[in-house]
Amino acid sequence: MTELVRFADVEPGPWANGGGVTWELARGPSASPTWDWRISIAAVEAPGPFSTLPGVDRTLVCLGPEPLALTVADAVQIVPPFGSVTFTGEEAVAATSTTATRDLNVMTRRGRAGADVAVVDVDPGVEAEVLADAADLTVVVALDGRTAIAEPAALGPDGPPTPLAPGDAVLFDHLDARLRVRGSGLVCLVRIRTRR
Repeated sequence: MTELVRFADVEPGPWANGGGVTWELARGPSASPTWDWRISIAAVEAPGPFSTLPGVDRTLVCLGPEPLALTVADAVQIVPPFGSVTFTGEEAVAATSTTATRDLNVMTRRGRAGADVAVVDVDPGVEAEVLADAADLTVVVALDGRTAIAEPAALGPDGPPTPLAPGDAVLFDHLDARLRVRGSGLVCLVRIRTRR
């Protein structure tokens, strides 16, 4: 395990356009004022425009509890809870929902990083295994329910799992083994690949 980020310990900050609140879970490079990739959770509490981020590719996962209604380049998109939508930072995107919701944002700077994003359903009594295949960084974000994760390299097959609350994130650097996820709920698996 490279890092465990507890959502409860993350301080909120403003959107780039000041239109909302966001909680940054991780970014890289972490010491730079700019970033190649960033993972955050944002509160969408009222209709309004999203921040414009030129040169950035974005994947958004709706965290509910209600669907998130968006206009993306003048096209209407209804994103159900735990569904996703992908768009570029240059596109005009606005929330049209009248009910408050939250979303998970995975953002990568074009030409410098890319990301694969998948929502994984963990069934009770069944240990889900997901393969992190040659990514520079693998991030697991708990979305809902009660899940736990074990790092194979450090804990072994019988090691105690690390429980995760919704919003918690676990970062693994250059993981080339299977992640074991236990419990009942949904997690988001993000594979970050940097381009040098």
